[in-house]
Amino acid sequence: MGLSKPGFPNSTTGQVGKMTDLEVDGTTLVVDETNNRVGIGTTEPDGALHVMKASAGSVTASGDGNAFVVEADDVSGVTLLAPNEGVIYFGDVADNDIGRIRYNHATDSMRFWTNNAERVRIESDGKVGIGTADPGTQLQMTSTAPYATLQNSTAENSDGGCESKIIFEDHADVALAQVEGSHSGSSDDTKGKLILSAHTGSALTAGLTIDEAQLATFSGDVTVTGDVAVTGGDINYGNGQAATLAVDAVSGTNTAGNALTIKAGQSTGNAAGGALTFQVSPTGTSGSSVNSLIDAMTIADTGTTTIEKDQDAEFVGLILSNKSNSADTTGYVSLEFDLGNATNSTMIDSGKISVKKEASFTSTASTQDSSMEFHTSLNGTLSEKMTLDSAGNLSFDGELACAGGVLNVDRADTTTQTRRGFQIDMDQTGAMAGSNTGVNKGLEIAVNSDAPTMVGTVFNKGLEIDVTGGTSGTQTCIGADLYASGGDNNYGLLVTGTTADIIVGSVGAANTVVSSIGQTDDSLAGKHLIVKAGNAVTGGTEDLNGGNLLLKSGDGDGIGTSMMLFYTKVELSDASIERMRIDSLGNLGIHTTEPEGAVSIGSGYHIITKDMDIRKADSGDNTVADEVIGFKIPANAIITEVVAVVKTASNLSTHLVNIQMSATTETAPDAGISSGTELLGAGVANTDSSDSASTSDIDMRNDPKEVWICRDTVRVGTSDHYLYVCNAGTGNGTTDPSSGTLTVIVKYYGMD
Repeated sequence: MGLSKPGFPNSTTGQVGKMTDLEVDGTTLVVDETNNRVGIGTTEPDGALHVMKASAGSVTASGDGNAFVVEADDVSGVTLLAPNEGVIYFGDVADNDIGRIRYNHATDSMRFWTNNAERVRIESDGKVGIGTADPGTQLQMTSTAPYATLQNSTAENSDGGCESKIIFEDHADVALAQVEGSHSGSSDDTKGKLILSAHTGSALTAGLTIDEAQLATFSGDVTVTGDVAVTGGDINYGNGQAATLAVDAVSGTNTAGNALTIKAGQSTGNAAGGALTFQVSPTGTSGSSVNSLIDAMTIADTGTTTIEKDQDAEFVGLILSNKSNSADTTGYVSLEFDLGNATNSTMIDSGKISVKKEASFTSTASTQDSSMEFHTSLNGTLSEKMTLDSAGNLSFDGELACAGGVLNVDRADTTTQTRRGFQIDMDQTGAMAGSNTGVNKGLEIAVNSDAPTMVGTVFNKGLEIDVTGGTSGTQTCIGADLYASGGDNNYGLLVTGTTADIIVGSVGAANTVVSSIGQTDDSLAGKHLIVKAGNAVTGGTEDLNGGNLLLKSGDGDGIGTSMMLFYTKVELSDASIERMRIDSLGNLGIHTTEPEGAVSIGSGYHIITKDMDIRKADSGDNTVADEVIGFKIPANAIITEVVAVVKTASNLSTHLVNIQMSATTETAPDAGISSGTELLGAGVANTDSSDSASTSDIDMRNDPKEVWICRDTVRVGTSDHYLYVCNAGTGNGTTDPSSGTLTVIVKYYGMD
């Protein structure tokens, strides 16, 4: 170390002179009297205090930022060391701490102050609060007017131009959803539009667009779980394709389905209420002209329902069918009428019409005979009063009043009656004036077993269809053939109820297939089959979950198994083959029918993963804690990655383990492993962990989610090997833990 000050003291007179510039040990400390600057590590300080670790190159400090200059050739930093807080203050003549940056070591939070108040806080977990000291999410703004503005400064008027976006991405930087505001149209104006987009799995696609006229356009189906109020205009579904208006199925056990209510407009005073009209488009003449709509059914404000059609031919207004087995005579069809008390809404079964088979039907027309029964209520009890058989004979249980006298027809049924189905053939041939309304009803079936005292076992069926084919010829049996078209909303089948389950198939060895109907036109592609869980209310603030889609294979007995198989069509072929399966162990096989690990891709790449409850601890090194049951590494395989994650921490004070493999299986806990090869732990040089890059054993005491990993390539050899979690070190003792779960993951290439 040296001190240099030329001419001090004066060499001639010996007198002490005034010290101007000063250097200590060369560049260690330099005082520049001319510019009133101090340099540490530099002889030419750029500012009032210039600390140089090494030269940053041909650069000098800014004139507005040279009060304190720190320079280095790589990373330049300033450290504030304190046990409690580090603070940088900003002051002026009016207030010496009007602004500040404060880091609190107790909470590991950073706070930013302006105008003598905290404005922004960053918590230890990365959450940022603006206007709040306790943010609940990654970014929280709290204020009496918490507004955020996105401004596009580009001067453009193209359609979709001048856009601003909020993008929601996943871990792979893929945009899952997006909110975009942009210019609408190409005119030089301030018209805008709002677009909500979601990723379809293939691309980010606009789902809802609201234009400058406040017109909302949905790109797909719309599910509404609340009310929809339209204050002006029509609601149109689809773009020429079929559309559906439905109430989603509920979930849970014994949960009632929700009602679908369609309301006409309410009136005031003595004016008539609005009618409810259903329109269809009848077949027109050949050509491309759009056929007109007609009122097929109208429900007037009086409740009168009219089903009508204008044609010079038979009009079948309603058909009720029971497709019972041809040899069965118990299946029949009924139409029931209820009357009630308007005061207490008590409904009474007041009338019923039933159509039944008189005997088993065959293919011979002479055997296809039916009868019709008419039931009315006496003293609140519904019973048969009249029967019309296939020959046109009428039978009565009571009196028949007719001109010229009384006709008594007696019935004395003492055994179980056969209830047959019925058919209603309705002809509407009259001409109805335009001012009149009519109601044509189809079929309403009500099953009610809610008796005051129900002792026996009751199986209630709203509709049962039993179709059994014969053995001769080629027969196709269809339990229910449902067809709906021409309406604004067409449903082939709408099932609502407590759980709305649909159970298909029959007892026996044959498989059950649920599929879209095959095309008969060779120019049409196959129809999609969509299975969808129920939606929650969208657009609200409740953050509700949608319904889960649960796919479940059949339950087995004992050691019986079941699997889930997934098939797709082979390109340039008419066949489909298995692409993926999940076996009874939960292993997933992709392009393989024999998955060897938790995930197997083809026959060569496999991932083993299993949660291990480590309940054995031994003081001996390399003694077995537990075997990874159910998996093995086949001979000649190559292991590429071994991972361990502490899922639940051990309760022992010392608990170290490692992962090894051995050619011997079923080695008992606490026994020494036979010729073990360590795959993860202190014995493997490239073992890394979450808190250290140095090699170490797996510490079961660490907080959950601690990770150990090794990506060394390991050749298994010529025999199958089995995975073990083993005790490591000598400090575990012989006390077994009551907690501690380790997730083991092994990736390998090979084939069993």
